[in-house]
Amino acid sequence: MAVAGCTVPSEGRASPAPAAAAVSSQEPLIVAPKVVEPKDARSIAACDLLTPAQLTSLDLLPNTARPDTSGGARTCGWKSAKDANLAGVTIATDLAIGGLEGLYLTRDTFEVFEPGDVGGHPSVRADGNRGGRCSLYVAVAEDQLLSTDGNLAGRPASDPCAVSRRMAELVLANLPHLR
Repeated sequence: MAVAGCTVPSEGRASPAPAAAAVSSQEPLIVAPKVVEPKDARSIAACDLLTPAQLTSLDLLPNTARPDTSGGARTCGWKSAKDANLAGVTIATDLAIGGLEGLYLTRDTFEVFEPGDVGGHPSVRADGNRGGRCSLYVAVAEDQLLSTDGNLAGRPASDPCAVSRRMAELVLANLPHLR
């Protein structure tokens, strides 16, 4: 890649352009936190990420699982035992968007972008709704991303991320370590 140098006049003299090495770099810019203890979700179906007992503890009905594999990710949704609201979990592996890094690079496109930590894994709440919905993304490994949303209907909630966070913690506890 060639970098063209430009000069900027300053009191009748030309100023040197920045060195090409300073402008272009071979090292990719890393902005997302690294995953310290990666887990592996590549061979697990989305509807199997949570046990029936865990779903019940989240007030979700295990027998309402709705799997979906469209869009390149594996998802599963369940109805709430309380109000027929939907909650969902998505697992994406070998991501073209670069896992959590991809979200960090597009952070300006989200109304809400709140970095955090779930179960020792870097996470981000990234969505367009400050009220009831909480799309929580957790880095399972550098190329594997877990997304949980405990309130797909976006109903108002005092802590919209409580169920999403708990779902993610339970999924992480179920996953084996990456080998």
